[in-house]
Amino acid sequence: MNIILDIKEIFKYRAMIKSIVNKDLRTRYRGSFLGFLWTFLNPLMQLVIYSLIFPYLLRFQIENYAMFMFVCLVPWIYFNTAAVGSCSLIINNSNLVTKIYFPRIILPISFTMSAFINMLLSYLIVIPMLLLFGISITWNILWLIPVFLIETLICLGFSMFFSAVNVYFRDVEHVLGILIMGLYFFTPILYSLDIFGQNMLPYFEMNPLTNIMLAIRDAALYGKAPDIISLRYPLIFGIAALAVGYVTFQRLQRKFAEVI
Repeated sequence: MNIILDIKEIFKYRAMIKSIVNKDLRTRYRGSFLGFLWTFLNPLMQLVIYSLIFPYLLRFQIENYAMFMFVCLVPWIYFNTAAVGSCSLIINNSNLVTKIYFPRIILPISFTMSAFINMLLSYLIVIPMLLLFGISITWNILWLIPVFLIETLICLGFSMFFSAVNVYFRDVEHVLGILIMGLYFFTPILYSLDIFGQNMLPYFEMNPLTNIMLAIRDAALYGKAPDIISLRYPLIFGIAALAVGYVTFQRLQRKFAEVI
């Protein structure tokens, strides 16, 4: 397996990646009355629901709780989409996989890029909402760029891995959906880690998304630079996830046409 040759081949098909991403973004809400506006309305409606229910249901005493939750909710939706949504990726594109030649790995790459762009567009609603809630925006918000890129390494690795494995084991999609739902409640999105004792923190830090969400909250909500040291583990995990996902996909893709 020659990674350099694979990268060169993927680069040759960059026009196809762009075409698939554009098609996905255009057709995401095709047929709906509001169309692309749902990119902004979906997170906004979730913000309203969560901010009305959870502070009273869970008795959280967190200042600006709505934005405390919202700045992390959109990146979580991105991760969830990239991981769970990728499972049926190869199967749903069986006509392409079985009839024409192209580097199959383009599919998870395009899917992740589409989810990433949609996340960035959705995050545009976060900025005016921060201002609306009286939260100052500082230059430290630019730290979101490297943090989002670290998250993208994880998302792309998961997308490659699960899109390939699910071709052979169709139950993966259903099991993964349950596991990701559990991971959601094990990630500090709806709550602060301060409610747990120090003894519990190492368990939360085993989740690579924990420090990613804390870094996002620091940069967007608190206007300060995130703890760079704490991002080492998510970065290493992301590189490892990408490597495992890549190797797994390249090995399993050889028989995609036969299995599908």
